[in-house]
Amino acid sequence: MPGIERFAFRLAAFTAAIIALVFALVLMSMVLAFGIRAVFPQPGHALDEPTVVDAVVNWAYGGDTFGPPKGQPETELMAARVNHDAIESWIERCTAKLLLDPVNRTYVKDSFGRNGEEYANSASNRLTQQTILPVARELGLLSTSIVRGRADNALTAAKAYTTLQVSTWAAILLGLATTVLVSLGATEFGKGESRTARTIRILAIIFPALGTAAAAVTAFYAPREDLARSSQALASFRQVHDQIASELGPLNCPAPRDAAANKEMAARVADWKKSLKDARSVAEAAALAAVDPARGQGQGQAGSRNGGSENPQGK
Repeated sequence: MPGIERFAFRLAAFTAAIIALVFALVLMSMVLAFGIRAVFPQPGHALDEPTVVDAVVNWAYGGDTFGPPKGQPETELMAARVNHDAIESWIERCTAKLLLDPVNRTYVKDSFGRNGEEYANSASNRLTQQTILPVARELGLLSTSIVRGRADNALTAAKAYTTLQVSTWAAILLGLATTVLVSLGATEFGKGESRTARTIRILAIIFPALGTAAAAVTAFYAPREDLARSSQALASFRQVHDQIASELGPLNCPAPRDAAANKEMAARVADWKKSLKDARSVAEAAALAAVDPARGQGQGQAGSRNGGSENPQGK
């Protein structure tokens, strides 16, 4: 029996030491990564020959900056590009249709002088599109900003989820080790002045302190709030992007000199911008509610009042 008890104690001590080592390494890695982020900007995607410093900074930012995002961010970016391509296709299709009108074609030629013939034959040219279809520029900028917002929030949500997983498992393991050590300290193994008893009592003091430190670090960087904010914003961006792509398809192409049609299209674009603004307000309110429910509720009510007081164009 003494041999079995000694083996059980050594196994528990070894397990506790491994947990402490893993947690210490994770904590040191998180502190080092946040320190590097505070000093160095995020590296770009177009680094041909990254240096050692670039590699270290890349690791601090999640290790995926030199290549395309993986997993959920990559899937979200592909879905965003589908909507963006649908909007771009509508713009190009309308431009090609409007160029069939000799008056519109002459207008494009006259607008670009000696290059007018070339521009009038290219429905995919940005300048041609913006000349003959005034709403093309605003639609393109709006869709591009939504694509970037979806990609950024998807990447932020993925990183926040990973950080939340690590911090949660660290808290679970530390809590488990603390419970085991405190329980051992209440038995004959933790009493007396032997080396074993002193080790158990010391570890029973260290592990709760490590747990408190881990909870403080997690509360300061708040991965749960980052996940809530980015997820809400991502859902909002996606909803507005889908709405634009679906509503834009069946619309008629407004001619350059058709004031009424251009005014109606401008009103639609203004409504989409307002929907995006309202969606962002809801996402921010959800993030604030995760930290302070009273502030989040006040922010949401204020956003609703502001949205209701506006008079969208076209009414």
